[in-house]
Amino acid sequence: MGPTASELPLSIRDVDTVKAVVATCGAALLAGRALAPHWEGIPAAWRRGWDIALACLGLLAAFCWSNLGQFNFPGFGHPSETFHYYLGAKYFPELGYTRLYECVALADSRVAGGAARSAGRRLRNLETNVVESADAVLEAPDRCTQHFSAERWRAFQADLSWFRDRPNPRRWRVLQLDHGYNATPVWGLFGGALAAGAPASDRKILTLRLIDPVLLLLAFGCVWRSFGWRTLCVALLFFGTHYPAQYGWIGGSYLRQLELAALLVGICALRSGWGVVAGALVSLAALVRIHPAFLVLGPAFQVLGASLRERRLLILPLQRRLLAGGLLGAAVLLVAAATLNGGFAAWQEFTNNSRVLLDTPLRNHMGLATVLAWDPEQTADKLADRSLEDPYLPWKRARRATFEARRPLFVALVAAALALFAWAVQRQPLWVAVVLGAGLIPVATELTCYYSALLVVYALLWERAPWVGAGLVGLAAAGWASVELFHFFDPIFTWLSLVTVVYALTVYAVLGVAATRYDDPAA
Repeated sequence: MGPTASELPLSIRDVDTVKAVVATCGAALLAGRALAPHWEGIPAAWRRGWDIALACLGLLAAFCWSNLGQFNFPGFGHPSETFHYYLGAKYFPELGYTRLYECVALADSRVAGGAARSAGRRLRNLETNVVESADAVLEAPDRCTQHFSAERWRAFQADLSWFRDRPNPRRWRVLQLDHGYNATPVWGLFGGALAAGAPASDRKILTLRLIDPVLLLLAFGCVWRSFGWRTLCVALLFFGTHYPAQYGWIGGSYLRQLELAALLVGICALRSGWGVVAGALVSLAALVRIHPAFLVLGPAFQVLGASLRERRLLILPLQRRLLAGGLLGAAVLLVAAATLNGGFAAWQEFTNNSRVLLDTPLRNHMGLATVLAWDPEQTADKLADRSLEDPYLPWKRARRATFEARRPLFVALVAAALALFAWAVQRQPLWVAVVLGAGLIPVATELTCYYSALLVVYALLWERAPWVGAGLVGLAAAGWASVELFHFFDPIFTWLSLVTVVYALTVYAVLGVAATRYDDPAA
């Protein structure tokens, strides 16, 4: 039995304070370097001192990602994330995207004491995202069991028993009020293969949870090799201290860092001229989590711009290799997922599930749409109705209505951002064009906050434009300032959304103005 949260040496408040200080000091240090007009002319002793400070802050920031060793206050693992992704992937043929909570409720009712455990149970209907009674499922068990063979139902119950015994009864019931399993069929291809075989056990789950730290070590190791240790420290400063993407959201699950690791390694490969490898890795990231597909728009706009200028289709050799690798990677992954993970119909199920999720406002959403849906008179704390099964339902309705009224403005702003982006990437090296695509994600989409970790790729621009790295770490510092100012999720993430969008568009504008023609697209 591990320590409880109250027995840990550091509290959440202690850890957050350290992160805020590290982010603020890192931003100030990088800003000093960016503002220095003649860095090479500064005395060597001062530059060595700066390097030492950067190295120390980078290492401390890396430790900050683990909440200074406190992880999930307490425990390394994330019970909810592991529950959803392990069961969702392993039993996807039976559960699809909508039956996880129904089948859990039914299995719970059939264990010793299950009738009492299931009395008055509520769960989220994953077809509508509405919280409702589990009675309909318990009264018609065939709604679930018809999708299972007898052997697979026994295996499901065995796996479920491991997860059921971990949290307390209240926490266990709360898990079924979340938003289900929502990975793509390609993620399910990997996640399902890793979860298959022996039932869940302490050793198996721990092994799966160790995959993400290994992926991150591999990815940041590639950054060190390709861009140098200073750029690595800039990346760690952002990744380790960024409030919206801290460990508690998805740390301690498995394969939840796959797309980020694939993109970092892919960009490193692209900078080295390995276009086919880079294309395959970017394709993997896009098919695992969809929104990384925005990073291919940079190369696409480069090809379009050059072709319009030359009045013929013009694709440079490295662009051609990137395209070939992307198409080859996509073909292999799509065919494999279709063959082993439910066929192409699984993508239709994924699309339907995503449509429901995207239509459900969350207090930790981030993006330009979050900013435009904001109304200071209709915040979550003001509209919450604790008498409802979903206390935030009035807020969700108000937020949808506010955004719909401002949708034309949203479309116009996204179109303007795309035009600015298309102009900014024209004279950039190919790998830089890929990196800049990450800034379109908060502009054109609205995702849960932890996906903003993908902006860490902007750290790779630090050597070319030191102010980009300083601004990126400044975003991390701004997150902690917003926590102190606003206290509630929806204003915190609205403010951070605004700052993030402004930062991304500023990078486009300044790099676009400063860009010069280059001869080697692999530079």
